[in-house]
Amino acid sequence: GSAYSYVMVASNMAGTVTSGVASFTTLTNGVGWYVSTNGNNGDATNWAQAFNTLQSALDVATSNDTVYMAGHIFAVKYSTLWATSHIAIIGGYEATNAIGPGSNNPVAWPTVLTRESGMTTRLMAIQSLTNGLLSNIVFSNGYITGETHGAGLWVSNASLTIAGCSFVTNTAYSWANQLNYGGGLYALNSVLLITNCLFRNNYMN
Repeated sequence: GSAYSYVMVASNMAGTVTSGVASFTTLTNGVGWYVSTNGNNGDATNWAQAFNTLQSALDVATSNDTVYMAGHIFAVKYSTLWATSHIAIIGGYEATNAIGPGSNNPVAWPTVLTRESGMTTRLMAIQSLTNGLLSNIVFSNGYITGETHGAGLWVSNASLTIAGCSFVTNTAYSWANQLNYGGGLYALNSVLLITNCLFRNNYMN
């Protein structure tokens, strides 16, 4: 962003008073990062150059950036970690535009995060961030074992909006004398606005 300095001057019949110097910096324009299964894993500035994993985009995204996700099925081998504030992740794109994200319809082009075959993993962990947006993502078939929580999504010390997402058939399985919570979603010390989301057939024991 750009930095600005200013002073305030006030006057009346008694005279003029000038304040000290104050300053502020404007927010930077965010960058759009693209993620699709068939991108060439380039600079991720369009669909053709898109990263192949959400983690690759989150590793480079900074405050005010947006991550656009194609309506594809993404197999997750290891849990995706999101720990940067002021980022939006939006799924449901047709992913055919040469310039810009293009058409968005999560019903026609669902973006699905699912566990890679044979793996035992949580699909995503979100921690220590503020003002995030997670939109139009399907969390499906996450599977964790032991005394742990949130097979689909685990959130800790964060504030964000979760909109239009689905949590389907995620399992948090515990052994004897252990406690698991949140087959689909588990949140700890967090503030979540959850709107228009679906939770179905998630399991914990």
